[in-house]
Amino acid sequence: VAQLALVEQEQSASARLNNAPPDIVYATKPTVLIMIDGDPKLKDVEGTGLKTVVNTPYFIVQDNSTKIWYLKGREAWYSGQDVLGPWSQMTSSSPPNAVAELAAKTVSAPPDSVPKDDVKPVIPAVVVRTKPAEVIQTDGEPKFEPVKNTNLLYVKNSEDDIIMDIDSQQYYVLVAGRWYTTKSLVGGPWAYVPGDKLPKDFPSIPA
Repeated sequence: VAQLALVEQEQSASARLNNAPPDIVYATKPTVLIMIDGDPKLKDVEGTGLKTVVNTPYFIVQDNSTKIWYLKGREAWYSGQDVLGPWSQMTSSSPPNAVAELAAKTVSAPPDSVPKDDVKPVIPAVVVRTKPAEVIQTDGEPKFEPVKNTNLLYVKNSEDDIIMDIDSQQYYVLVAGRWYTTKSLVGGPWAYVPGDKLPKDFPSIPA
């Protein structure tokens, strides 16, 4: 009886989970997701002519005079006309002195930020979101391999779990411990799939 009561509690808790799909962004080249917690909240930085976004862990500022936004990446600076993007890498210019000086005061360098000899750092594209989101990536266009003894394919040139069911031509992606499905990796829409609704061959996927 105690075990049954525990199962009922677990089922009740599971039913209350928010399984709505996040904004799933598919990319075929290195891409980093910049999260802002809701609509951007701006704060003037005294004596600088800059505004900074305070509801994000990332260094994002706007120059009040030009209205241009600046983002400090791991290996590069980015600029844009809108805080939500699109963002472009700054390759031929540097941010204004006030922006660079503020970043130097407030952003601590990661411990492994110094590239190894002859290793060119990867400069990712940037996407900004203000609501729950995830980025799934492949190294170029997706390359499929069959999952042995199943009617499934998996994308081998990705660190994400991306499966295609050959019968339905549906993609399945594991995000934050939940499976979501779509007909199109690029366009969506995405839908949550409970474990007992996954294709019958899923239990045959090897570790």
